[in-house]
Amino acid sequence: MSINRAKVAEIVNRHFLTCGINASLKENSFLEQPINGMIQMGVLRKDDPFEKLLKRVSTDRRRERRLFFHFRTPEIAESILKSYYLHMSHLACQKDDKEFEEFYERTGIWSPKSGFKFFPVDENGEQIAIMSPGRIKETIFNLSLTRELGNPRFWKDYADDGRGCALILEVVYVSHEEDNRHFYELRDVCYDPGDTFNFIPNSQQELIDEIGLRLNLSRAPILASYTKRQSLYDWELESRVIIDYQYINMGYKENPDLHFGCIEGGSATGLGRQYLLMPIVALPFANERHFKIRLRGILWGPNSSALQMKVEDHVKHNYGGIFTTGSELKAIEFINEYKFSEIPEEEGDFGSLLRRKKNGSRRPIVQY
Repeated sequence: MSINRAKVAEIVNRHFLTCGINASLKENSFLEQPINGMIQMGVLRKDDPFEKLLKRVSTDRRRERRLFFHFRTPEIAESILKSYYLHMSHLACQKDDKEFEEFYERTGIWSPKSGFKFFPVDENGEQIAIMSPGRIKETIFNLSLTRELGNPRFWKDYADDGRGCALILEVVYVSHEEDNRHFYELRDVCYDPGDTFNFIPNSQQELIDEIGLRLNLSRAPILASYTKRQSLYDWELESRVIIDYQYINMGYKENPDLHFGCIEGGSATGLGRQYLLMPIVALPFANERHFKIRLRGILWGPNSSALQMKVEDHVKHNYGGIFTTGSELKAIEFINEYKFSEIPEEEGDFGSLLRRKKNGSRRPIVQY
């Protein structure tokens, strides 16, 4: 079955224009034959209109040098600081995990009652199995950050009423290879008032009516990962580091510096709060480091005296005298005055630093 690609381009371009995006797709922007019952685009990532949409609604922060706050409960903060690993939470185990399905439902792609509205079929008319949004988000891991302070809800909702702390983190982009574009994202969350993505179900329905096929929404999982309802969450001013584990070569699972952890009983499913362990200094995947996460400071919560007693000596001796304070004003001043300079290369890789620590070395594991 050959696709009327000129008609597809006309429909998709017209619907993208309704949200102010000039998709500029042409007939040869689409493959001649459907794959898995769907129309497939054959364009470079930079020319993909969904990439343009993502860029418009969700600012890409990967190439910026800036600091973020990461609020944690006292138990998790202590674990992070003593193990030198951040927890990238399994998207299905977060408080706002329903926002992922809500995006699919709001855009008309899927609903919990009827499943996929635009479900592809094969040449015999049989439905092709696709992972549900619930299954898709099981492959996605997230590190939630905020760009601002000042709202007491951060302490209440994410740091056990101020008994925890806010880690001050810098995410440093390293790899500029186009082949690594799927590896991770660092973007601002899009707070949707409810109609930002209306053109998606409208365009899909017209494609089905006119062509008999729907367009493969390859970026839907990332759009869903970065979208929340404005009325509920816009106070957070959230940015997220996202890793989609589907795009990671399976061999990386054997890397000793990247593995899974689980806090039992942390979710309604009984599976616990699953997370990906992310080294604070660097992420040595294969022979390249795609990005680094550096701890630049700690803002203690207003009720965090117990946590401070447990970890202050450890922080002092193992984190190179980083900035610490209990004052939000001083933390804001620190961020505003922070001068981004050349980051020296670590001596050796992160794995060797861990091995030196395990062998009894008192050398601080975090190098600045």
